[in-house]
Amino acid sequence: MIKKITFKDYKDTKWSGGLTSEIFIYPENASVGERNFSIRVSTATTEVEESTFSDYSSYTRYISTFDNPLKLLVNGEERNLKPFEIFKFSGEDKVKSFGKVRDFNLIYKNNINAKLMAIEKKGEIFPLALNKAYILTAFEDSQLNNEDIKELNSVYIENEEKISLSGKFFLAEFEK
Repeated sequence: MIKKITFKDYKDTKWSGGLTSEIFIYPENASVGERNFSIRVSTATTEVEESTFSDYSSYTRYISTFDNPLKLLVNGEERNLKPFEIFKFSGEDKVKSFGKVRDFNLIYKNNINAKLMAIEKKGEIFPLALNKAYILTAFEDSQLNNEDIKELNSVYIENEEKISLSGKFFLAEFEK
């Protein structure tokens, strides 16, 4: 099953530093505010020069950026991310970010098996595991199975053995 999720389908929420666009949350009726979700995939704009990340104890987080470099201060240690570079950290880490960016996020409960990948393919077949689900988000205008996917648009994939990809993508992989 492949289901398109366009940018206009995302659920937007304002936060103190910008706008978060939720691409996917599981279970479907879960809420970030109530912390009753297992998996969440989102993109967000940071429109301030400095922001402090919320505490997500008992969760693991991945972050990357679409457009500009992102400086992170994680438990006092500096980390500089370039666009399309991925960083994994604990939800309980003390994190500050510096710079105006559009980022990409995967957050999941520590007892869930999940990961985020940055992939670039040129019309290549990409194997998938039948026991996993995926959120594929276009980093730039790209193609999935020879169909166009515009930058920042996504696709939910489940029960597929392989897909054909052309372009750059973020791929969140998880067990439901």
